[in-house]
Amino acid sequence: VEWSEDGKVDGDIDEKFSNSELETLRRRMARAASTQASLPLCLWDAIVPRQRMSVQVEAEDKENLALLQAALRGTRTFAMMGTDPLSQQPLRHGCEVEILGAVEKPSGTVHMEVVGRRLLSLTEEPFLCEEGYTVGKVIFKVFGDEAQEELARAVEALNGETPVDLLDLSSQLEAYVEHWASLVQKGGHERFPNQLEELFSDLGPMPPAEDYDDRALWVAALINPLPALGVAYEIRPAILSAQSTSSRLKVILAGIKSSIAHLDGTKPLF
Repeated sequence: VEWSEDGKVDGDIDEKFSNSELETLRRRMARAASTQASLPLCLWDAIVPRQRMSVQVEAEDKENLALLQAALRGTRTFAMMGTDPLSQQPLRHGCEVEILGAVEKPSGTVHMEVVGRRLLSLTEEPFLCEEGYTVGKVIFKVFGDEAQEELARAVEALNGETPVDLLDLSSQLEAYVEHWASLVQKGGHERFPNQLEELFSDLGPMPPAEDYDDRALWVAALINPLPALGVAYEIRPAILSAQSTSSRLKVILAGIKSSIAHLDGTKPLF
């Protein structure tokens, strides 16, 4: 199917479908196009949405300098992946990041700050482009996709997992976050003065309990901050690769509960 500049379908396909069917087709094609992209790709960290990260690219690092230049010429975004903490293999799930600012020093080293935006997954093996940096074809995660969630729930049922009340799981996070933050501050675990205050400022308010995925990602950014607090297991790779809302909520609840147990001394992690 080809589209003309005015958004209408070219050819005689209009005669074969009703207006409602054509509109549905247009919406599906637009959605598919908006959720897929080819982006410059780097392996730095398993960053999640809202997280800010300072990155230094050395003058000798030609590939990442080329990546940075390409991103700045385009949408100021690129894909960032981390590595599996156990296997040390690159993850196939990551995050689109936006460059907030970049400064080149006289030495040629570039300092930049990025922020995580949207979850994404690789659809093909990355490749090195002619400009000398890695490119990945990705698809962005769309929350609230009922068909995808239905499939994920079916797989969980086949694996013997008990259905959960998503709103109940999500609602529990608020009290856990309040308790966790209090333990971090009272226990003197901040790496620098007002670290938590700055972190809450960067992340903004906690999403509503009804925004299950967004809330889970917000809490992941909180307990695995950059720079790290060192009071929780690294759960961001698991959050990024989770295939359903219930999986994301279970991961983050387990993560914050184990961090609280570490902070209050009932079950140290390290």
